[in-house]
Amino acid sequence: PFLMFGQSARDSESLLTELKRQMSSYAASHIVFDFRANNSAGDLLVEQSGEFVAQGDSFRMTTPLLDIYCDGKSKWILDNEMLEMMIFPHDSSDDDITENPFVVLKNLDLPDYKFPKRAKVIEEEYGLVQVVELTPKEKDINYISIFLYFSTDTSDLVALEYHSRAGETYFVKIDSLEGIKEKSSDYFVPDDTLLDNSDL
Repeated sequence: PFLMFGQSARDSESLLTELKRQMSSYAASHIVFDFRANNSAGDLLVEQSGEFVAQGDSFRMTTPLLDIYCDGKSKWILDNEMLEMMIFPHDSSDDDITENPFVVLKNLDLPDYKFPKRAKVIEEEYGLVQVVELTPKEKDINYISIFLYFSTDTSDLVALEYHSRAGETYFVKIDSLEGIKEKSSDYFVPDDTLLDNSDL
């Protein structure tokens, strides 16, 4: 990507405030995404597509490699290749990006981050975007910076990029993001067939 001159960029705080208001207005959110992780040397670690549904502290992510269910208290991770399921207590403060690539959207508290006054306009393979870099003030968080990519036309969020303290980069392209009707609590818990095959 490279910086585009002559393009007007939005005020960062207004973009972030609109995003926070949008996400909080949804009873539940549904996101279709493409995910890519690279190590500190730039080598590709994993690349996959998936769907993510979030509702309060609960979420459910479906990908070819993993299915993750979380009811806000417990978390079930199904390895689709090994057909094994692991169960863990859920920590709502957990910031594991591989398990929840949209963790920043759940609690987008602006005072917790440093960010520039205005977004930057750059050109990506899918068009012009406005980018806001968030730097967490909390030093114990796993990532040192988060880049939010917004459409220059609609100001919709179109991608996120995390840079971890260990040097890995996680890029999430959002194919669609929409509000949906509230799900029943059962939606965020695997069915009995999967639980019967779980590896405790």
